[in-house]
Amino acid sequence: MYEEEYLVNSIGRLIERGNSVSEEVTRLVEGLMRRAMRERAAAVESAMVDVLDRCTSCVQEVFQVEQLSRPSDGMNADEDYPSERPKGGDGVFWDSQEEQQRKRDVPVIKPFTRLSLLG
Repeated sequence: MYEEEYLVNSIGRLIERGNSVSEEVTRLVEGLMRRAMRERAAAVESAMVDVLDRCTSCVQEVFQVEQLSRPSDGMNADEDYPSERPKGGDGVFWDSQEEQQRKRDVPVIKPFTRLSLLG
């Protein structure tokens, strides 16, 4: 039950790393172009753009959390939503479900500027 949370956190870390290395990748591409390594520069730039595009396309699906409606009166109106936290293993599952229902902050993906010489 913690696998989904791990995967969501992994995607968040990937986006953070992509944001942090984008300036370094830009400097690397510029350095490769100065040394007449156009193909390598294009490959590095293409890989970075591909990673960020994939992150952008999956971010809405990964970080979308729908809120379940709970009974407002605190009574045990539905067996799916008990009013008190269960004990034992059911309590751990309860905590997991509560964590999944919280609104997750969607990470911001910084735009990557491509080198105009590469097209």
